[in-house]
Amino acid sequence: MTVLVTLPLVMSVLLAVTAHRVTRWLPPAVGAWSLAWSAVIVAISTVWSLSLLVAFLVDDIPHTPLLEQLIPVPDALSVATIPILIWSGFRVLAALYRRRQLRAGLAAVVAPGDGELIVVREGRPDAFAVAGRPGRIVVTASMLRALSAPQRRALLAHERAHLHGRHSRLLAMAQFAAAANPLLIPVRRAIGYLCERHADEQAADATGDRTLVAEALAAAAFAERPVRALPAPAFHHLGVAARVTALMSPMRYRSAGLVAAALLALIAFTAACDATDRFYELLRHALPG
Repeated sequence: MTVLVTLPLVMSVLLAVTAHRVTRWLPPAVGAWSLAWSAVIVAISTVWSLSLLVAFLVDDIPHTPLLEQLIPVPDALSVATIPILIWSGFRVLAALYRRRQLRAGLAAVVAPGDGELIVVREGRPDAFAVAGRPGRIVVTASMLRALSAPQRRALLAHERAHLHGRHSRLLAMAQFAAAANPLLIPVRRAIGYLCERHADEQAADATGDRTLVAEALAAAAFAERPVRALPAPAFHHLGVAARVTALMSPMRYRSAGLVAAALLALIAFTAACDATDRFYELLRHALPG
């Protein structure tokens, strides 16, 4: 049972290690969604397995000698898991608080009657999509000045792709998974990169010019980077060199990335479920009544 309880932690490490490769193995949209769901499943499985470790303290209940014999987990390990679970819960609450603050900040920028495009008179170049019904695109005037007219069309197509691809949901899944299990922070970064890659590809399809999108991306990157008050997805922040290379070079994808992410999530979930079932059977046979 000890092995089953620790397997989700091992799967967390393996998923974090393979996340960067998945960004190259799978098409951006498929890679982002597969990594996001895998991260959520692994995070839930890990937290549940840690909770089982704490539950193993039940062998200290008086008059249950059989439980002490059947549960080989030292009490010190179970006790040490308690602050880890508390820390995980605090991180999740903090992530929820930051998300609420983000929504409040975005609501102050986006008025209900505004159209799709909102131009903000701010000194620093920036552009980001605001999910909602309808979705909005916020661009600063200085960002528009930094780009040519064709590059502006590429930027707007990129930000529309964030809205249509529901990237805000993907990022929320990644953020909460990494909050619950910090081992998954590299996975969160990989998902953010894949969201940008997907938006790049959609912009290239919309404009019919991959070179134009690459040039717009480079121009936005060379513009002065903002000190962001609202951490929304941005056209020019993540993996610029790798994204330009991907736009200018044909990518060859492999199904191994999808299989790896799904397999790691399945192992973590199955291990957590099996450990729960075995623990229940121990309690049913060992506790009186």
